[in-house]
Amino acid sequence: AKRAIRNAPSQPSRGRLILLPWHVGHEGDITFRVAADLARLRVLLVESLDNARNQLRRIARVDPAAKELRAIPETADPAMLEWLVGVLQREDVGMMASGGTPAFVDPGAWIVAALRERNVGIVASPGASCLGAMLALSGIEWRTKRANGFRFAFFLDAPPGSRVEGSFRALARRPDPLIVELELYFS
Repeated sequence: AKRAIRNAPSQPSRGRLILLPWHVGHEGDITFRVAADLARLRVLLVESLDNARNQLRRIARVDPAAKELRAIPETADPAMLEWLVGVLQREDVGMMASGGTPAFVDPGAWIVAALRERNVGIVASPGASCLGAMLALSGIEWRTKRANGFRFAFFLDAPPGSRVEGSFRALARRPDPLIVELELYFS
């Protein structure tokens, strides 16, 4: 399936994929630009259909029934990609995650990669970013030569003694600043 996506011919595209960052905590953290894009875009790729409908209605004040919403598959889906390329030949399409930036720790990276191979325009709107917030909260003076770089690690539910915990400990021993996003899921 992945080979079919990579070897697909380039298609002319009038539309662009617009990456729409969503709030990372407080619901008021969406930007005016994102709100304007949500109002104008007809088609949205979303992480969760139910969550997107709820948040569009409640936070963005957009009627989700007036939009064509499609769930973002976790893995490459050639049929969905072909549908998307067809829509992008006519109009812009937005992509949003349930929280944060789509295609960064949330689904959609495979779509971005496949569209880049096809030379489709992709726009990443600025907005709420867990990474930017973590860097600012670190207290590190980033303008100095000693702190002009960092390592970012993302760990999903790292139980004690796991391989992930061992990787985290190895990263923590490095001299450069380490920024970690840790998502824990409780059942």
